Amino acid sequence: MIRFLLASRDARKAHAAVWGLVCQPNTTPDLLRARLSAEPALPAERLGKLIANLDSSRFQEREDAARQLADLEERAEPALREALKTNPSAEQRRRIEALLAVPTVVRSSEKLRRLRALEVLEHIGSSQARKVLDELAKGAPESRVTQEAKASLERLQRCRADSGQK
Repeated sequence: MIRFLLASRDARKAHAAVWGLVCQPNTTPDLLRARLSAEPALPAERLGKLIANLDSSRFQEREDAARQLADLEERAEPALREALKTNPSAEQRRRIEALLAVPTVVRSSEKLRRLRALEVLEHIGSSQARKVLDELAKGAPESRVTQEAKASLERLQRCRADSGQK
């Protein structure tokens, strides 16, 4: 039940879920390891096709491509920025710029759950928790979950160094 609340848009419920898991440091890392995995890189062909479809002659195809790219959030950003350098059509440029202008708000409840799980692991900070964070840090470099897992590991390393631990 607690793990479902990690994705809650109700901050109070999510906060309680985070600390409910943190208070179980011996079992939580294994529980989260079983439910989380590193985010795979997106196939370049898929991204290329979606970006090309932003310039499709069919309106619905352009709309579908824009929606799918928006759903990919930060994972599509590097490819979108590269596409801007290739002198795209006016329509394609407009759609790419609109996608890049969207604030980096976590829209997906699954991503929110994953980011809060990282917070739980960082608060626990045990060797078990660090191993799970390390696995998640090996995901697609453009993924926010990958970047946050790396940042958590760096913070934990600094804390260990500051406290004289190895």
